[in-house]
Amino acid sequence: MAGDVEYSGKDRLLEFLKGMDQSNVSVPKELAEILDMSLESVYRRLRGEVEFTFSEVIRIAERFSISLDVLISQQKGTFATVHYNQMYNQSSVFVSYLANVNAMLKKVYEDKGRVLYISNNLPISHSFRNRPLRDFKVYYWQRVVLNRERYRSVNFSTEFALTDAVNHSINTMLDYYDRIDSSEIWNENSLDSTIRQIDYCKRLGLFKDDKILESLYDSVRDTLNALENKLASATKGEGIEFYVCSIELASTCVQMYMQDRYLTFLNFSIFNSVSTSNIGIAEEVNAWRDCLLNKSTQIAGESELTRHNFFNVLRKKLDTIS
Repeated sequence: MAGDVEYSGKDRLLEFLKGMDQSNVSVPKELAEILDMSLESVYRRLRGEVEFTFSEVIRIAERFSISLDVLISQQKGTFATVHYNQMYNQSSVFVSYLANVNAMLKKVYEDKGRVLYISNNLPISHSFRNRPLRDFKVYYWQRVVLNRERYRSVNFSTEFALTDAVNHSINTMLDYYDRIDSSEIWNENSLDSTIRQIDYCKRLGLFKDDKILESLYDSVRDTLNALENKLASATKGEGIEFYVCSIELASTCVQMYMQDRYLTFLNFSIFNSVSTSNIGIAEEVNAWRDCLLNKSTQIAGESELTRHNFFNVLRKKLDTIS
């Protein structure tokens, strides 16, 4: 293909093809058919005289029903395969979302891994701690972001409640998160998206009454107070690290480390994300993390005055709309 990109993971591909050759499959003939080329062209690729192109690797992966991650996810080039959750025009997406999160956190916990959370908004590990904030986050996502038809005429009230099964999944998620070592990086804008969400619904008249709105404000305050108290009682160097960054975070990123494997999540549309195990992206995130940490203050179990001032800034922002 003219203008196609060379594939840099030849060793991994050849290892896979060697395994195919031992299963009584004529690999050269199969490749000649798949790639629509002569046997001589195939042999030149197998001998390493000519590189496979990226589009050829895709066709091989499709033919043998293997994930592209197997062939390219660990390469350090500028290409990476990603996984995403299909949210729109799907039913029960939130249940599936929680199940996936819990499965990954369980794996991190079992592997004694670690989670990095670069937070441009209030993380679900905190926004789901208190109700009605938990309920509101799901309501906003369904009503405003996904534009679910059944939510268009529904106002947010105490009658809006998640099912017992969903609440159980959320509590399981929080339990796993609390048992995993974590590093969180926030800045003074990390609460802004939550404030905008509440203000948007307030302007549209989506709250049933002022009482539910006030209880939502109180729920956000309780979330901040609980987190501040948790950080105040934390032991330096154990469990949670929490950093206040003095520069813009720009986006939300979550990275899970399990044994020798990274899984990186780049957030969009509040709960959704694209994820990849590509080592090149993981290293880029680690370099970004190091840059942010150089401009941050650790406030878990230390820096009492910085911690106090930081949470006061967040609370004052909430006070401006409440």
